[in-house]
Amino acid sequence: MDVNDALALGTLSTGTGYSMVNELFSGQNTYQRHHENVAELIHKISWATIEESGKEEAELARELGQACIIGERTRKILFLGVRNAYCCICARVEKKGMPIPEHKCFKNWSKTSTSMEADIIVEGWRQQCFQKIVRGTYGNKLVEKIECRNHLLRNFCKKIRDICARCEAAAVSFNARGDYYSLMGSSSGSSNLSAFTKKFADRAKKQRQTYIPCAKRRKISKKLALPDEDYGPDAI
Repeated sequence: MDVNDALALGTLSTGTGYSMVNELFSGQNTYQRHHENVAELIHKISWATIEESGKEEAELARELGQACIIGERTRKILFLGVRNAYCCICARVEKKGMPIPEHKCFKNWSKTSTSMEADIIVEGWRQQCFQKIVRGTYGNKLVEKIECRNHLLRNFCKKIRDICARCEAAAVSFNARGDYYSLMGSSSGSSNLSAFTKKFADRAKKQRQTYIPCAKRRKISKKLALPDEDYGPDAI
């Protein structure tokens, strides 16, 4: 490898750039020219590695799959299915605006990713081979999908966040005696809940400071307005 190419490659590998090289050497235009050569070579090698990784992933997907049906007693796989929503060759060609060449495309899914497992289970249930093995075994028993731990935790966290948002909105609506969304819209154009809550708390604090002296004055005035006999025989 040329010395200049080696310098450009080393600079890219260490995360530095043209300015750092100029601290040590007089780069002029040499660095940028060799940087482009090395970058093109890195891109080719990286893409070849990606394609190789894609082939390996496809092989693993055929072996392991994304969803499977396992016998309850034997714990053996009865059906295996794979759903892929992405094909690197199709994506690369479409990005360049070129016609898609003939290739073995692994993309077989265009719906939501959360429904992949359910569709695979339905496909396995409809397979003739599978039906011949277990037809009539379960009778009227309901067959249901058991959610994995990741989906359960994600749904649980989402529900908790929704509950917190609803409780906070309900508290603001109750304290302000109004609808939450109308209050948010009228709070100086600010849609930030924390900012609105702070404004509401400051306003309530000022109102309390105003109401307490007024209440004390009303209590004193009422006491002075009472007749003298109400104060006892020793009243002056």
